[in-house]
Amino acid sequence: MKKAIFVLLSLISLTGCTTVSYNGGEELVNRVSYPEIGEVMTVGVGEHMVEKGSMVEVGVLRVNQMIDGAMYDIPNRTYRQIGHDTENDFYEPTGVVRGAFADPIQSKR
Repeated sequence: MKKAIFVLLSLISLTGCTTVSYNGGEELVNRVSYPEIGEVMTVGVGEHMVEKGSMVEVGVLRVNQMIDGAMYDIPNRTYRQIGHDTENDFYEPTGVVRGAFADPIQSKR
């Protein structure tokens, strides 16, 4: 009996989980406004002559090759960051295929 309890406690301690933090990805906002009034600009074909507004850079994870895992299949694409905490970054699971014995892909909000 003690052996069975030890094995059960050992299995419980080996399983781990984390709670997804939906606090958004890290974003960097750059204000853009060019050219200055009265400034003369020369540009090439396809280049921007005038730009005004905000440019937002967001964190992404780029998977360049399909990952065929034992528990999850992850297609090659760009995944946007949906959150982070002190130890982990979290990305959207769009397109990820869960295996039969795998945990759910996304936790509840």
